[in-house]
Amino acid sequence: MWGTPTPVCLFRWSGCADLKRNGAHVTGGNRGIGYESVKQLASNGYEVVLGSRDPGKGHEAAKKLRESTLDVSFVQLWTVRRTGLFSGL
Repeated sequence: MWGTPTPVCLFRWSGCADLKRNGAHVTGGNRGIGYESVKQLASNGYEVVLGSRDPGKGHEAAKKLRESTLDVSFVQLWTVRRTGLFSGL
């Protein structure tokens, strides 16, 4: 199978002084295609939020990219099984 696609959300920050600044949130950004997406978006001027379920790996990936002077921050993702959400209905 092809694996899980990396969702990327592009948006404009509403609370920042420079409204021309673009932002992106990339889930699974700590490795593979997600990591490369973060790197490419940040290299093209986006302020990127790197999302990962594993906080250690996410912080490490964001730190590595920031060392390259890229504007990347980290947020831990929390996921649940869909069947768990609806099992009681």
